[in-house]
Amino acid sequence: MKILKIGTIIFSNKMIKIEFFMIKSSLTIGSRFKEKNLIRMTFSNNFQKFNGNTFQNITSGQIRYNYFYNVEKHHSIFSFMQLGKSKRSLLNKRFLLGGGIRNRITPSENAGYIDLAYGLFYEKEKYPLYSFENTNFPSFEKNNLRLTFNIFTKLKINKHINLISVLYSQWKSNELSNTRIFIDTSLNYVIGKTTIFLKYSLRHQSKPYVPFIVDESDIMIGFRISI
Repeated sequence: MKILKIGTIIFSNKMIKIEFFMIKSSLTIGSRFKEKNLIRMTFSNNFQKFNGNTFQNITSGQIRYNYFYNVEKHHSIFSFMQLGKSKRSLLNKRFLLGGGIRNRITPSENAGYIDLAYGLFYEKEKYPLYSFENTNFPSFEKNNLRLTFNIFTKLKINKHINLISVLYSQWKSNELSNTRIFIDTSLNYVIGKTTIFLKYSLRHQSKPYVPFIVDESDIMIGFRISI
């Protein structure tokens, strides 16, 4: 279990008062059985307020199953189901169901690893009523089949420092120019069950369904506690 909480931060003078609040949490429960089977359930939430107004509220839950057809080389077949929503992306609901193959291409974990994963998934998204340039647009729903290619890396710099990066790329199967890129990279300093980190995240959509939704990026410094 990992929990990050940043309380209220207030910057003020006679003319300006800025108040920011954020709480971020994640919980992962997993079990490996009969050596070749791994199941994991993950829940996460990122809530942010700026001057009393909710700016960000992302909630996501996922269940994932891996079957290792080659345990020594860490090759597996995976399937997953995910449900989430995001206020910042104006997304009321996102449902994913899919699977694929994940292969480790590095021979040893001594200095880290590089994994490649490729597959496909069904995507169902629901968007609310919104206004743009003095025009009201009705709520709508999108159903897609997407191809995916992902890269997972971990570089062990020394006993306490490592760099973990994930890149997710997703293409709409009947319109490959409709792509989504998610990048998450974290430089970590580990002391026992506590990790101090510097994290960068990026979400890019080549063709957002809501016209004023732009690329999202975050830089965060904080700590995690594993229980």
